[in-house]
Parts: sequence; structure tokens; C-alpha cells
Amino acid sequence: MLDARNCTEKAFNYAMNKADADVRTIPTNTLYILYTKYKADAVHLRKIDRNMALKAKERKKTYWNELVRRKTEA
Repeated sequence: MLDARNCTEKAFNYAMNKADADVRTIPTNTLYILYTKYKADAVHLRKIDRNMALKAKERKKTYWNELVRRKTEA
């Protein structure tokens, strides 16, 4: 799976369009792109805006929990 930094622009844009969808309907590869994007945002935004960093951290956790759920069910 490609992360947010190594995926194509098309894949990244598709992932960002799916960011507000139900996590159970997002494809696994897209979910991983979203997870890595919000993981990086959570770290980067800590220095700039604490509230935005907390929101990014919550999204990261949501995507991670869904990835783990899928892996344990498979």
C-alpha cells in the first residue's frame, strides 16, 4: 500500500474526496492514504494550531481503528 507521500496525485485526490465518507465504505488502499495523511498532519500541526492537530489526530485514530478491524477480521 502506498502512503500519502508516495501515491499518485489522482489517488490522493480520490482519497481526499472519500475523507468524509463512512470508513466502512472506503477501500483499504484509500483508507491507508488517509491514515498516513492525517498522521503527518497531526504531527505537523502541533506546532501551528493545537485544535487542528487534535482533529487530525482523531481522524487518524478513526482510520487506524478501521484498518486494524479489517486486518483482524480477515
